[in-house]
Amino acid sequence: MSALPTSDLRDGALFLAHRDRCTGCGLPERWCLCAELPTVRSATRVLVVRHATERRKASNTGGLVARVLGGRPVDFGLRGQPLDLTGHLGESPRLLLPNGSPRVDAPPSTLVVLDGSWQQVRSMRTRIPPLPEVPLLTLPPGPPRRRMRLQGLPEGRSTMEAVADALELLGEPGPAEVLRELYDELARRWLFLRQSPL
Repeated sequence: MSALPTSDLRDGALFLAHRDRCTGCGLPERWCLCAELPTVRSATRVLVVRHATERRKASNTGGLVARVLGGRPVDFGLRGQPLDLTGHLGESPRLLLPNGSPRVDAPPSTLVVLDGSWQQVRSMRTRIPPLPEVPLLTLPPGPPRRRMRLQGLPEGRSTMEAVADALELLGEPGPAEVLRELYDELARRWLFLRQSPL
Protein backbone atom coordinates (compact mmCIF):
# COMPACT_ATOMS: atom_id res chain seq x y z
CA MET A 1 0.00 0.00 0.00
CA SER A 2 1.48 3.34 -1.03
CA ALA A 3 1.78 6.20 1.42
CA LEU A 4 -0.84 8.92 1.34
CA PRO A 5 0.30 12.34 0.11
CA THR A 6 0.57 14.87 2.92
CA SER A 7 0.88 18.61 3.12
CA ASP A 8 4.22 20.23 2.30
CA LEU A 9 3.58 22.60 5.21
CA ARG A 10 4.33 21.93 8.85
CA ASP A 11 1.77 19.63 10.43
CA GLY A 12 -1.35 21.55 11.36
CA ALA A 13 -0.50 24.77 9.53
CA LEU A 14 -3.52 27.04 9.19
CA PHE A 15 -2.12 29.00 6.27
CA LEU A 16 1.11 29.47 4.34
CA ALA A 17 4.10 30.97 6.09
CA HIS A 18 3.93 34.77 6.36
CA ARG A 19 6.15 37.32 8.06
CA ASP A 20 5.86 37.06 11.84
CA ARG A 21 3.34 34.19 11.65
CA CYS A 22 3.90 30.72 13.05
CA THR A 23 3.82 28.04 10.35
CA GLY A 24 2.56 25.53 12.92
CA CYS A 25 -0.62 27.19 14.20
CA GLY A 26 -0.95 30.15 11.84
CA LEU A 27 -1.12 32.79 14.57
CA PRO A 28 1.36 35.65 14.89
CA GLU A 29 4.49 34.45 16.69
CA ARG A 30 3.70 36.30 19.92
CA TRP A 31 0.29 34.57 20.04
CA CYS A 32 1.62 31.15 18.98
CA LEU A 33 -0.41 28.24 20.35
CA CYS A 34 1.99 25.41 19.43
CA ALA A 35 3.57 24.99 22.88
CA GLU A 36 0.08 24.63 24.39
CA LEU A 37 -1.28 22.09 21.91
CA PRO A 38 -2.42 18.92 23.65
CA THR A 39 -1.77 15.44 22.37
CA VAL A 40 -4.95 13.37 22.44
CA ARG A 41 -5.17 9.62 22.19
CA SER A 42 -8.40 8.53 20.58
CA ALA A 43 -9.68 5.01 20.00
CA THR A 44 -11.09 6.30 16.72
CA ARG A 45 -8.67 6.88 13.87
CA VAL A 46 -9.52 10.28 12.36
CA LEU A 47 -8.32 11.05 8.83
CA VAL A 48 -8.64 14.72 7.88
CA VAL A 49 -8.82 15.25 4.12
CA ARG A 50 -8.34 18.95 3.57
CA HIS A 51 -9.03 20.91 0.40
CA ALA A 52 -5.79 22.56 -0.67
CA THR A 53 -7.28 26.06 -0.42
CA GLU A 54 -7.94 25.54 3.29
CA ARG A 55 -4.21 25.54 4.02
CA ARG A 56 -4.10 29.29 3.54
CA LYS A 57 -7.11 30.20 5.68
CA ALA A 58 -6.52 31.60 9.15
CA SER A 59 -9.82 30.15 10.34
CA ASN A 60 -9.04 26.60 9.21
CA THR A 61 -8.99 24.10 12.09
CA GLY A 62 -8.65 20.81 10.20
CA GLY A 63 -4.86 20.80 10.21
CA LEU A 64 -4.76 21.35 13.95
CA VAL A 65 -7.28 18.55 14.54
CA ALA A 66 -5.02 16.12 12.70
CA ARG A 67 -1.98 17.36 14.59
CA VAL A 68 -3.61 17.08 18.04
CA LEU A 69 -4.83 13.56 17.27
CA GLY A 70 -1.33 12.49 16.24
CA GLY A 71 -1.72 12.54 12.47
CA ARG A 72 -1.31 14.78 9.47
CA PRO A 73 -3.92 16.20 7.12
CA VAL A 74 -4.08 14.75 3.63
CA ASP A 75 -4.48 17.47 1.02
CA PHE A 76 -6.85 17.22 -1.95
CA GLY A 77 -6.69 19.47 -4.99
CA LEU A 78 -2.93 19.80 -5.39
CA ARG A 79 -2.03 20.13 -9.04
CA GLY A 80 -0.84 16.85 -10.52
CA GLN A 81 -1.55 14.89 -7.34
CA PRO A 82 -4.85 12.99 -7.62
CA LEU A 83 -6.05 11.46 -4.39
CA ASP A 84 -7.27 7.88 -3.98
CA LEU A 85 -7.97 6.57 -0.46
CA THR A 86 -8.68 3.01 -1.60
CA GLY A 87 -6.98 0.60 0.79
CA HIS A 88 -6.27 3.30 3.40
CA LEU A 89 -9.54 3.32 5.37
CA GLY A 90 -9.83 -0.14 6.94
CA GLU A 91 -12.80 -2.47 6.83
CA SER A 92 -15.52 -0.25 8.30
CA PRO A 93 -14.87 3.44 7.60
CA ARG A 94 -17.41 6.21 8.06
CA LEU A 95 -17.54 9.60 6.35
CA LEU A 96 -18.45 12.42 8.71
CA LEU A 97 -21.14 14.86 7.62
CA PRO A 98 -22.09 17.48 10.22
CA ASN A 99 -25.86 17.69 9.79
CA GLY A 100 -28.52 15.01 9.67
CA SER A 101 -29.77 12.17 11.82
CA PRO A 102 -27.07 10.47 13.89
CA ARG A 103 -26.30 6.93 12.83
CA VAL A 104 -23.87 4.80 14.81
CA ASP A 105 -24.03 1.02 14.45
CA ALA A 106 -20.43 0.13 15.31
CA PRO A 107 -17.20 2.06 15.89
CA PRO A 108 -15.62 2.92 12.53
CA SER A 109 -12.16 1.70 11.56
CA THR A 110 -11.51 5.22 10.24
CA LEU A 111 -13.53 8.39 10.53
CA VAL A 112 -12.94 10.41 7.35
CA VAL A 113 -13.39 14.15 7.83
CA LEU A 114 -13.62 16.36 4.73
CA ASP A 115 -12.31 19.85 5.43
CA GLY A 116 -13.47 22.65 3.14
CA SER A 117 -16.46 24.73 2.15
CA TRP A 118 -19.76 22.93 1.62
CA GLN A 119 -19.26 23.09 -2.15
CA GLN A 120 -15.74 21.71 -1.84
CA VAL A 121 -16.87 18.93 0.52
CA ARG A 122 -19.61 17.83 -1.91
CA SER A 123 -17.06 17.74 -4.74
CA MET A 124 -14.47 15.87 -2.66
CA ARG A 125 -17.03 13.27 -1.64
CA THR A 126 -17.77 12.41 -5.27
CA ARG A 127 -14.24 12.74 -6.66
CA ILE A 128 -12.11 10.84 -4.12
CA PRO A 129 -12.32 7.04 -4.37
CA PRO A 130 -13.79 5.19 -2.50
CA LEU A 131 -15.71 7.93 -0.62
CA PRO A 132 -18.90 7.71 -2.72
CA GLU A 133 -19.40 4.19 -1.28
CA VAL A 134 -18.37 4.92 2.32
CA PRO A 135 -21.30 4.92 4.80
CA LEU A 136 -22.03 8.18 6.57
CA LEU A 137 -21.74 9.23 10.17
CA THR A 138 -23.94 12.28 10.57
CA LEU A 139 -24.41 14.59 13.51
CA PRO A 140 -27.63 16.15 14.76
CA PRO A 141 -27.85 19.93 14.42
CA GLY A 142 -26.29 21.70 17.35
CA PRO A 143 -25.48 25.23 18.44
CA PRO A 144 -22.05 26.44 17.34
CA ARG A 145 -19.48 27.51 19.87
CA ARG A 146 -17.61 30.80 19.68
CA ARG A 147 -17.15 31.67 16.01
CA MET A 148 -13.73 32.32 14.51
CA ARG A 149 -15.34 33.90 11.47
CA LEU A 150 -17.13 37.19 11.93
CA GLN A 151 -20.01 35.79 9.90
CA GLY A 152 -20.12 32.06 10.50
CA LEU A 153 -22.10 29.75 8.27
CA PRO A 154 -25.47 29.27 9.99
CA GLU A 155 -25.70 25.61 9.02
CA GLY A 156 -22.18 24.59 9.85
CA ARG A 157 -19.63 23.80 12.49
CA SER A 158 -15.91 24.26 12.24
CA THR A 159 -14.01 21.08 11.46
CA MET A 160 -12.72 20.98 15.04
CA GLU A 161 -16.26 21.30 16.44
CA ALA A 162 -17.55 18.57 14.13
CA VAL A 163 -14.79 16.13 15.08
CA ALA A 164 -15.36 16.83 18.79
CA ASP A 165 -19.09 16.16 18.40
CA ALA A 166 -18.40 12.98 16.44
CA LEU A 167 -15.98 11.64 19.05
CA GLU A 168 -18.53 12.28 21.77
CA LEU A 169 -21.17 10.46 19.71
CA LEU A 170 -18.73 7.54 19.41
CA GLY A 171 -18.32 7.36 23.19
CA GLU A 172 -15.13 9.40 23.60
CA PRO A 173 -16.11 12.45 25.68
CA GLY A 174 -12.56 13.05 26.95
CA PRO A 175 -10.93 13.74 23.56
CA ALA A 176 -14.06 15.63 22.52
CA GLU A 177 -13.76 18.06 25.43
CA VAL A 178 -10.04 18.62 24.78
CA LEU A 179 -10.84 19.63 21.19
CA ARG A 180 -13.64 21.94 22.34
CA GLU A 181 -11.38 23.68 24.83
CA LEU A 182 -8.69 24.09 22.18
CA TYR A 183 -11.25 25.51 19.74
CA ASP A 184 -12.42 28.05 22.31
CA GLU A 185 -8.86 29.21 22.97
CA LEU A 186 -8.03 29.41 19.27
CA ALA A 187 -11.23 31.36 18.61
CA ARG A 188 -10.51 33.73 21.49
CA ARG A 189 -7.05 34.55 20.13
CA TRP A 190 -8.20 34.77 16.52
CA LEU A 191 -11.09 37.12 17.32
CA PHE A 192 -8.85 39.30 19.46
CA LEU A 193 -6.42 39.61 16.55
CA ARG A 194 -9.24 40.47 14.15
CA GLN A 195 -10.10 43.41 16.41
CA SER A 196 -6.49 44.43 17.12
CA PRO A 197 -4.22 45.29 14.16
CA LEU A 198 -0.95 43.36 14.16
